Amino acid sequence: MTNLMPDARTLTPATTAIDALAAPPHSGDILIEPSADRLIAAARANRALRQSYRFNLLDRPADAWLADRTRDDAPLVVMSGHQPEFIHPGVWIKHVFGHYLARRLNGALQFLIVDSDVPVVLRLEWPIIMDNLASIDSARADAIMNWRSYEYIHDRKEIDFAAIFDAARSRYAGNDASPLEAFAAAMLAPQASGSYVDRWIAGLTHCDASLGVPPSQFTRISRRFGFASTCHDDAAAALVAHIIVEAHEFRAAYNNALHDYRKRRNIAGKQHPIPDLAETQRRIETPFWLTHPDRGRERLYATPCTTSGSVMIFAGDAPLAEIRVPDLMASPSTALAGALGDWGIRPRALAQTLYARMFACDLFLHGIGGAKYDQITDDIIRRFFHVEPPAFGCVSATLRLELPTFDAPADALDRAERQRRDLTYNPQRYLDGIQSTALADHIAERNEAIAESDRLRKDERTNRQGRKAAYHRIQSANRKILDQLPDRMAAMNDRIAQLSREIAHNRIASSREWFFALYTVPQLRELRDKARQAIDRAAE
Repeated sequence: MTNLMPDARTLTPATTAIDALAAPPHSGDILIEPSADRLIAAARANRALRQSYRFNLLDRPADAWLADRTRDDAPLVVMSGHQPEFIHPGVWIKHVFGHYLARRLNGALQFLIVDSDVPVVLRLEWPIIMDNLASIDSARADAIMNWRSYEYIHDRKEIDFAAIFDAARSRYAGNDASPLEAFAAAMLAPQASGSYVDRWIAGLTHCDASLGVPPSQFTRISRRFGFASTCHDDAAAALVAHIIVEAHEFRAAYNNALHDYRKRRNIAGKQHPIPDLAETQRRIETPFWLTHPDRGRERLYATPCTTSGSVMIFAGDAPLAEIRVPDLMASPSTALAGALGDWGIRPRALAQTLYARMFACDLFLHGIGGAKYDQITDDIIRRFFHVEPPAFGCVSATLRLELPTFDAPADALDRAERQRRDLTYNPQRYLDGIQSTALADHIAERNEAIAESDRLRKDERTNRQGRKAAYHRIQSANRKILDQLPDRMAAMNDRIAQLSREIAHNRIASSREWFFALYTVPQLRELRDKARQAIDRAAE
């Protein structure tokens, strides 16, 4: 296990230590930031911090929504999360580490499934090697998801997972030593639910069990924000209602936080790393999606109607519902569910982690990308709620498949291409003594043309025709010299082609982002043990 410190060479006065975080360079290394002992302390400090909050959510103090989650005898909750996809080991290790961290805290680990995201396509990829060179093979669902989020993928008839796993079994050479079969068997089990997310949970749970990882407690965005269901979270409903009612103020906090983040990092425009929330004379964009089982997602816009004491909800440009503010104040989940009917509200990225960190857990574990972007969330919390945000952690890992690689240095191709360019434009440098004598006339012509080009550039810059003629004389002389070096150019082209193949192979063979169940059981267990040892060694 390695606690990697940020590379100081990547830091500037405008960036932070979190900005400099990167995936561990060596296979089997784990990134834990901050260190395990500091994360233990952070979870406890976050509990005390959340107990101290005095802001109002709707017309009630924060502790009305947090009391049952922050009381002294309530177990500390560690949370990680991800989309239900073919996750790589750097994602998998988050909930593995979270288990041991929660156990040390006498608390609980919750895996937040982001089933509100929309996959363009569901695909499993793996490397294959033919003629000593690696390439990427894959199997994918025939159905393109288009607008459907994970929560609305209901039946195996939509996706032939058996065909995907059959392809991996037959074409991926390493699967005999991997837990892929354990994942596939559970996902395809006849007794499993038809829901894609349920099957994914079954696959991950069975795979974890085969690796000696304790079972996770899964929780879903769609259920916590499914306000018509009995398992929704009232705090989530209150947060949504509060932001809708205070849409103008929230938009200002959100966009100002983004503006400062971009300014510190010299990011131009208003679209990166995520877009600003928009506002027109009629509508204010909020950080939520509106979802529907039979339609695509729409951005949720709100128009406060102060004269009537209500707010109007828009699905994109289309008016959807008008909700009385007193109804939202009295029971936000009932008011939202009653007004929206078959539509559901789901948080977008920053609102999702804002909810998780402030209302759903005592410590949230991000990956590297999420940790970097959640610095924006920190600023939003300070600006909108006027409190300090709970600290978060970052956990990731690098694990590589046991594939051979070439010795080609990363800069070898660049150096070879520069040398070929030099050969093309300065071929005289590559002549031996006999060749230089034989080609003396061409070399002299080249030198005269260069001298003429230099003179024209200095004394007759507007003489474009003359400068063009001199350029063509140089190129003509170069070609005549190169004609006498065919073997040298052919060898250089062959070298560049080979380096290109080797570097492409190394890029595939060294990837850390294959589905974690493609790695060997010993590799994954060793990574699991490093996560556990990091907690075991942590000082109180």
